[in-house]
Amino acid sequence: MKTFATLLFCGAAASAQQVRIFNSFDTSTPTPDGIEIHSGSAVIRITALRDDVLRIRLGPQGSLPEDASWAVLPGARKARVSVMPNDEGFATARLRVRVDKSSLRMTISDLA
Repeated sequence: MKTFATLLFCGAAASAQQVRIFNSFDTSTPTPDGIEIHSGSAVIRITALRDDVLRIRLGPQGSLPEDASWAVLPGARKARVSVMPNDEGFATARLRVRVDKSSLRMTISDLA
């Protein structure tokens, strides 16, 4: 197994009265094709489009933005594969996705 990516989610969810930095999560919910994470008012959804392709979407105000992308074709955005959830995240047939609760650091490892 080789770890090929480690991502750290950090950012600010801003309003006129407050700025909240999210760097840990409150709750996570497994989905048939990935995981949904809530950090304060923010939501992060990690979806397996294929066994070797992930899509990460962020909604700082609690809902995900319009499902549009210049980088991902519409047909590919609708693709999904089933995942095997675990305590740290999930796995596909080719990848392991771990999300650290205290730092929101996501590590993607190749299972091949």
